[in-house]
Amino acid sequence: MSLIPPATAAWLKAQAYYVSAAGPGGWGERAITSEIISPIVDAADAQAEAARQAAFIGPAMVVDMIDVPGLRVDLLGCAVTIRADRGGYDVPVTVFVIGVAEQDDREATRLTVLRRL
Repeated sequence: MSLIPPATAAWLKAQAYYVSAAGPGGWGERAITSEIISPIVDAADAQAEAARQAAFIGPAMVVDMIDVPGLRVDLLGCAVTIRADRGGYDVPVTVFVIGVAEQDDREATRLTVLRRL
């Protein structure tokens, strides 16, 4: 005798929904396919989740470097908003810091960041 109700057992054995969504950015041949398994049981909800993920990971990113004042090793691994008069940062840009190199002689830090295009 099973402790799982027949309807639940049938649901657990059912095929998964597979949906896809194209993100922005035009990755072309360099695009990747991301798959997740989740408890989403409705195809419309699965499509909405696929679109949300595509919007999050879809835009192309570049590695960039920018100098900021102060010794800022604390920024490593953080998302920060930077505004500068050069390098396309004249409008505040949120970036993810993947590297820091403190310049002790100048009291500055060179940040290596991921930046969306």
